[in-house]
Amino acid sequence: MATVDELVREQCELVRDLVSSVPDNSGRIRALLASVASKGIIPFIGAGVSVDYQFPGWGDFLRQSCDAIKATDKWKSKSAEFESAMSEWRYDDAAELLLEGMGRLGFNNRVQAVFGSSALPHPLPTGTVAERLPRLTAGPILTTNFDRVLERVFEASGRSIPSGNVVYGPDKAETRLKQFDQGELLLLKLHGDAEEAVGRVLTKGEYAAAYGLNQPLGRLLRRLLNRERPLLFLGCSLETDATLAVLHETVADLDFPPHFALLRLPYIEETREVDEAKHQERELFLVSHGIQAIWFREFADLPKILDALAVVWEATHPFESAASQKPHSNLGESENAFVGREVLVEIVRAWAQNSQTEWILCLHGLGGVGKTRLAREAGRTLREKFDLICLVNLESLSPETAKPLLLASAMAQALGLSEGLKEPDKELAALLAGQKVLFILDNFESADTVATQTWLKEFAQTGIKCLVTSRKRWTVRNSGRNVEVERLEVPASAAEDFDGFASVQLFRVRLDKEVALAPYPKLSVDDQEALVRILQVTEGFPLAVEIVAANVLYWSGNLGELARELGVKKLVYRKDLDESGGGPERHESMGACFQWSLDLLPKDERERFPKLGVFPYDFSPEAAQEICGVSQTDLDRWWQRSLVQRNSTPNINRRFLLSLLREYSWDICHSDIKENIEYKSIEYFLKKSMIVVIMGDY
Repeated sequence: MATVDELVREQCELVRDLVSSVPDNSGRIRALLASVASKGIIPFIGAGVSVDYQFPGWGDFLRQSCDAIKATDKWKSKSAEFESAMSEWRYDDAAELLLEGMGRLGFNNRVQAVFGSSALPHPLPTGTVAERLPRLTAGPILTTNFDRVLERVFEASGRSIPSGNVVYGPDKAETRLKQFDQGELLLLKLHGDAEEAVGRVLTKGEYAAAYGLNQPLGRLLRRLLNRERPLLFLGCSLETDATLAVLHETVADLDFPPHFALLRLPYIEETREVDEAKHQERELFLVSHGIQAIWFREFADLPKILDALAVVWEATHPFESAASQKPHSNLGESENAFVGREVLVEIVRAWAQNSQTEWILCLHGLGGVGKTRLAREAGRTLREKFDLICLVNLESLSPETAKPLLLASAMAQALGLSEGLKEPDKELAALLAGQKVLFILDNFESADTVATQTWLKEFAQTGIKCLVTSRKRWTVRNSGRNVEVERLEVPASAAEDFDGFASVQLFRVRLDKEVALAPYPKLSVDDQEALVRILQVTEGFPLAVEIVAANVLYWSGNLGELARELGVKKLVYRKDLDESGGGPERHESMGACFQWSLDLLPKDERERFPKLGVFPYDFSPEAAQEICGVSQTDLDRWWQRSLVQRNSTPNINRRFLLSLLREYSWDICHSDIKENIEYKSIEYFLKKSMIVVIMGDY
């Protein structure tokens, strides 16, 4: 086995041709590899790392935000000052002007829309710098980015960062220095998060409140910089900014290890030759800030350099690498608003963590009331408490044919174990023995029989928690607990604590998300009264509320006209089960909301959309194109309107319709079209499965 010195020399040789031959470069890459081998490094991630994920740099973000309001009278007086700030790289001044021009709510919404979870590409790109980070460190990680790229790439690697270890803003980060020193998988988002305005640092006023000798972020950085492990700056421009100012002051005051940065050589654009003057100027600047720059020629070389660092880290820190493995789940990240269910989330959390209570918890309620969303959100908060959390959708089963074997097969398939089990209903529990597991069995009414409930009871009692969502109550005695999920409360009038109702909050949050993309006037008193009538039509079903809010901007009239439009639609769209599993209950209001949103689509899209009802649950964009003639552009547009959902698990590029909308869409699809689409579906999946029938002797 190679010694550490031999390993470092070997990797130096591999990257020699990738880094520049400028003086000191070879010595610096050797020093960086030696630091990785001994104590490790702390990645400091800048905006350049997120460019691979289609996020704009700060300059582009400010320019795009300016374009969204440049025609307004309020902005015209600030335009010249904004251009001056941008030309001088004073991005904090430019951001402050945008805050004044857009208003705090509009600016916050803009930040969330551009950098929030919903802006992440799906599936995640591969071959990126960020993708290498889980192989470079066991933690911690620093970033000034608002987006959630790092959270997603770590989850995709199987090393999810526990939600409690993602810390926004300097005040909270100061309380985590012990974890920081212990090398825990901790993500310190120094400038905050796109979806949390509190603690954000972007505008001039926010920088002034955060940095400086006696301010929280300046104080925190001084403490972090004096740790034993060096920082490695990735995707950082390292031009003059507040972070570097703190570095400069700290170099003069404290004795700490030199930090490293991987930077591309500056080039003269016209000749593609190295700009020697700029390079020397940058060298002097960085050295004065305690940073040793390792210069590379092309951006494509950076991932290869990081691969060399990863080889050294994994070889010299095998136990830290193994210990850093974190709980796995297939829940993905939240992409939409979630309000009004805080009490229910806490009930699920308390049940899940109590080994003395029932092993099965059934969230039951009417279709469209938000059971699945509640289960997912509660599960996300429990990821650090379980070795494995697995969501299993049972919608493709039916009570007429469901058996314990089929239920167990669906669970094994969700775990990726189906091929190795001959009798999953008898083998699955033993396979999971010794692990702390939470199953989320969604749409259990599709598999609900006495036999499946009895089997699940016996399965859960082996020590496996099962969270069930269903339109029916759990009926096997002494084995499960029922919790009803009710509709969101709707106000009777605008005067009745209007903003305190969860249905209003959900509508506003979903609408405000769109405001950042296409500004909508603030709600007047008349608008509030109209919104009350709209919410009364939705009957407080979160699915209906969200679909209406997501499509308001595509409606040509005002909210009053929308309230009248929804009020006259009387559509019986399906039979639903009441909680006893018996008689029909018809949600005319839900059908009205669905039909109104579909009516807003162009005619050709209205004809294509119902065809997606052919899929029992989720589907790939390729299948949608081949079977239904639905393009990726269609799916993205319908996702923006909350008509189509997408699987938010990293690297899983699949879409689905929520069950009620799928059933409604298939109901309104013409019978001739249904027959043709079903034939195409069978043909497509037979081809994909590569089924070959060989006729032989019997």
